[in-house]
Amino acid sequence: MTNCFAILDGSRMPPSRLLIAFALLVGLILPPLAVGNQDFLQLRQEIRSEHPVRQLTISADEAILALGMQDGDDTLVEFRDRRSGRILGNLRSASNELTQLSFHPTRRQLLVGGDKRLELWQVDNLPGRDAELPALQQRIWERTVQQPLGQADFSQQKDLLRWSEGQQLYELDTQPPYSSRLLWTGEKIDQPLKHFAFSPNEQRIAVSHANQTGIRLVDSQRQHMLPPLDYHLLPPVDFHFSTEQQLVSIDEERNLLWANPESRLQEHRPELELSGRSKPERLLPLPGDKIAVISTEGDTTKAHIFNREGTEQQQLLLYSTGSIARSPTGAYLASADYDSVQLFETKEHQSPEDYIRQLQDRGANETARRYRNQLDTPAALATSKAAETSTGPSSLELQVEQLRNAEREKDWLRTERLLGDILRIDPQNAEALTVRERMRQQEQEIQLGKGEQLLKNGEYDAAISQFKQVPKDSPLYTEARRQLALAEQQIRVQFRVQSAEQEMRSQNWDGARTFLLMALEQDPNNSQVQSLLEKIETKQTNARLVLLAVLLVLLLVGGLLGWFGWKYRERIACWVSQEDPRQQARARAYAEAQAVAQAEEQRKAAEQRALDEQHFQETLCKTRELLRLAQRKDTERQHAMRLVDFEAEINLIERQALEKQTSLRQLAGKLLFIQQTLRSLRFYVRARTSQRAEEQQQRRQQQSKQQKQQQPDSSRTSPVGQNYYELLGISPKATASEIRKAYHEKLKEYHPDRHQNAEFDWIRQQAESMTRLLGEAYEVLVHEEQRKRYDQQQQAHS
Repeated sequence: MTNCFAILDGSRMPPSRLLIAFALLVGLILPPLAVGNQDFLQLRQEIRSEHPVRQLTISADEAILALGMQDGDDTLVEFRDRRSGRILGNLRSASNELTQLSFHPTRRQLLVGGDKRLELWQVDNLPGRDAELPALQQRIWERTVQQPLGQADFSQQKDLLRWSEGQQLYELDTQPPYSSRLLWTGEKIDQPLKHFAFSPNEQRIAVSHANQTGIRLVDSQRQHMLPPLDYHLLPPVDFHFSTEQQLVSIDEERNLLWANPESRLQEHRPELELSGRSKPERLLPLPGDKIAVISTEGDTTKAHIFNREGTEQQQLLLYSTGSIARSPTGAYLASADYDSVQLFETKEHQSPEDYIRQLQDRGANETARRYRNQLDTPAALATSKAAETSTGPSSLELQVEQLRNAEREKDWLRTERLLGDILRIDPQNAEALTVRERMRQQEQEIQLGKGEQLLKNGEYDAAISQFKQVPKDSPLYTEARRQLALAEQQIRVQFRVQSAEQEMRSQNWDGARTFLLMALEQDPNNSQVQSLLEKIETKQTNARLVLLAVLLVLLLVGGLLGWFGWKYRERIACWVSQEDPRQQARARAYAEAQAVAQAEEQRKAAEQRALDEQHFQETLCKTRELLRLAQRKDTERQHAMRLVDFEAEINLIERQALEKQTSLRQLAGKLLFIQQTLRSLRFYVRARTSQRAEEQQQRRQQQSKQQKQQQPDSSRTSPVGQNYYELLGISPKATASEIRKAYHEKLKEYHPDRHQNAEFDWIRQQAESMTRLLGEAYEVLVHEEQRKRYDQQQQAHS
């Protein structure tokens, strides 16, 4: 087999070049087709914030996402709806730099920890977008931090808040009267507490101190020390109890261990896929026996998600070590990278039924109700409903309690449903009968309230039916009509959304965008419309990327073909045209000669342009200097208007010189004309005293009479002081031929025909005046007798 490929002219080309080109083509096509194995987390939505997000936490009912940010010296916490991402309100902790943020496991209480204070906020009723929670009503407890705050967290079994401050461990009752007490203090250890963790039954506490290698165990009931866990040879960074008999920990050298705190033996030690520069900072347990290791590497913070074997499943970029949080069931994971918050859905998490039972076992029925209301899937709703009816202290008592809450919250749809359920079980239930009677008395208000709830739930037809039942004589009729118009508007919005979805299925993105923009005009805050618009943007972006990839491939192929054609262009041209190579050589030589000649011509033109520009600049400077001298001499302002015109003309000429196509020679000629005109100006100085002025006037009259007597026949005398030699630009000893030559040159320069198109009238007038003066000067100087008399007059005048 031959080792090379044949080219058109019969020469050989090595196959290595073709292989390189093929490899480049494949390398460009394959990367867009590669898909990573990131199935554990699925991005659900992305939220933008105005400030970098330092801390994240999710409420117990998984309905609220709290974003902790720093606004100057203040801590700003922004509450977002977990499903839509909308702002529900915010709170501000003044002059308190944020270090801790977490929700109560069964209630809507929020812990805000900072370098100055530790605060507990009640966030049941959020004020709405751009509104702050009033600190006096919502902040239910605060404590000034005396020593560095180590860790703060809520108990998972009791209504307690625990935090470490210096070497002490404190706890607080999260129910009134909010009493705090010292739980434990370090013994014979000078270093502050760095981290603590309670076992699930809260009978043991694992604690670590700064710069200490071991993990100490404390009996929380008897307050005495247990044998320490010394299997870490370096200081531990973070740890937690996964079960009663298992403690998960990691040290500064990325050693992740599962160990038994009773036997103090290691059970599992995977090899983590972390770089040598990574510094672990925190552990976050995840569902499915997975764990997130939050580490820093220089200025970069990342969350590495590992399985139990130490294989990395996914990697997230974070703004800080606190910018990641998981929901109580593990169904959601939130992370923040600077001002962007991503909300992920996990494939493995606690079932809604188990979580609702767990909340009800702790008496958190209100949180269980809120959790059920925010569930997304019908299967989860059905499961949670079964859990509500099958567990609890008493089904009837629970429903009566829910009925009270629904009536207090004016949730009339739920009130009617609970009322029917209770009366079916107990027709004589006094509480239910009382509620029904109150509802009859407020029938019109309830109809309006039910319509508003149906409208909020998206049941527009039912809402319209409720609004139409309000009679015209009711004081609520106006509000009902307004809500009715809103419901009809929402129906139109939904119709356009459905049309847009149909266009999207047919991949008519422009048509879908048109329908969505029409819907957005009527309802600017519709999250469904906004999400569909974002989806269209994503689809179009992907289509553009695919098109760009195709164009890049075509560009690469075209580049390879172009390179091949350029390298073998002569042979290809001969093969195509069948022309004599000598003729082509002669044509190339002629083209090169033409190019050289053109370049030389351009060079000469550039040099001439430079010379003209230099000459123009010199003339411009000289003209401006003459103008300044004339302005200083014109003390009596005899020529003020003309000098102003001169200055305007000079500025205009200077601006015209900046244009590319302007002839600098012509502009320089105009400046020379202005120079000559400025030189011809005469300035008279007013006498200092009237006596001296009279003497001068008399002297001039006598001289005038003498001149008339001496020259009775001369009609061509120059004005007093007029120097014809200077006017023609010649010396007093010039010959007749020199006088004629100078006269004709000046006449060409100042002839009126050359200045017919001048921009100012005074220029044409001055040209005519100069032409007359030149004629007079020529007539006097060209004749010997008149020239002698003129010279005598000049001598007498001087």
